[in-house]
Amino acid sequence: MSLLPFLSKRVRRTVGLTSLGGTGAYVLYKYRTDEGSRRAFQAYASFVPVILHYRWLEARKIYLGDNITDDDWKALDEKYAVPTVAKLGDLQGMYCKYGQTAAGFTNTLGEKWIHELRKLEDKVPPRSFECIRETIENETGKKLEDIFHEIDPVPLGSASIGQVHRAVLKQQQQSIAAAAAAAGTRNNATSTIDGHVVAVKVQYPEAQQLFQGDMRTIRSMCEILAPEQIVMLQALEDQNASELDYNQESCNLQTIRDNMKRHGFMPSQVVVPKPIQILTSSTRVLVMELVPGQKLIDGIHEYYRIWAKQHGTTLEQLERDAIQRIEREGIPSKYDGPSANQLVWYQRYLRAKDSITNCGISLYNGTIGCIIPSSSSPSMIQYRHTILPPNTPRIIDTLMRVHGYQLFVDGFFNAGE
Repeated sequence: MSLLPFLSKRVRRTVGLTSLGGTGAYVLYKYRTDEGSRRAFQAYASFVPVILHYRWLEARKIYLGDNITDDDWKALDEKYAVPTVAKLGDLQGMYCKYGQTAAGFTNTLGEKWIHELRKLEDKVPPRSFECIRETIENETGKKLEDIFHEIDPVPLGSASIGQVHRAVLKQQQQSIAAAAAAAGTRNNATSTIDGHVVAVKVQYPEAQQLFQGDMRTIRSMCEILAPEQIVMLQALEDQNASELDYNQESCNLQTIRDNMKRHGFMPSQVVVPKPIQILTSSTRVLVMELVPGQKLIDGIHEYYRIWAKQHGTTLEQLERDAIQRIEREGIPSKYDGPSANQLVWYQRYLRAKDSITNCGISLYNGTIGCIIPSSSSPSMIQYRHTILPPNTPRIIDTLMRVHGYQLFVDGFFNAGE
């Protein structure tokens, strides 16, 4: 039987305050000494109030019958999107990874959230180069200067569990046996690699250690406040458990390369970077050839941003109009725009038009433009460089065929080539 009812009011208050103080001291101790606990406390403090505010607005609409408009939701988006995504980027790890996945929820989240979450794809605050150097040297057992002629200390991109740097390899004896083993064949020869421009993907030291703790925290928040996210969260957990092993990713890259060559897709339609096998026996460092190019979504946005400006509107307005049209009319049953071949010929027409125009401009600039100066400088005409429209039908067709072969022929799927 508890003795608490028989104690005086003052004693009970003292016991309660002592217990509360002890709990507070323990929480403070864990916050200061345990990284996982500190991250969990920060996550709860930052994200729970945001979720509750959205849930409260939802409850007002459903249970109280309040007239909640789109402007009310947008006001919350404007208030919370920037600081919340910034916190996801600061915490990195699985919090950042969850945000990257959420960037694809274009039919669920508002424009402000999508815009901010897309920054997490490659604009997460990077780690210091000394941290990267230490990881590479610990994983390879070599000095950085013995591996690379040069390595850019400024990352090409930084994400949830690591970052990527551009580098130039020094001469290395690459074992072909490792590449052959990944492809299921035998070859004990070696080849020399030197001067290759490569991408060096380096995992943060604590990424694997914090993975489980971050997932427990995110899962506990979702179970209470957003149970509809549990299914997606489980898939994300399974996927990222394998992504933490860069050695496995190297083998996957080689397998995908071999499959794409065998089916005739590479190099004419897709390019899969080649892993540098001598440097890929590590689970935390992956070296692969650097494939230059622009992200597909960025290229499409760039073209339509210019197109929208030329037609007196903005990309954001075009996106809003498209979303409203889909909500009003539904997704079209079929594509009724120009075909891939029509767009190819249109691109050729634009190139030819630029070439003919630039010949005239060159002739003018080399003669009259030099002879008749304007008030401050020669009267030169700028050359024309028309941005070509993306051949979206061909892109979609290629993606469908490539992934179809991966799924139904090879049974080995990779979404990132």
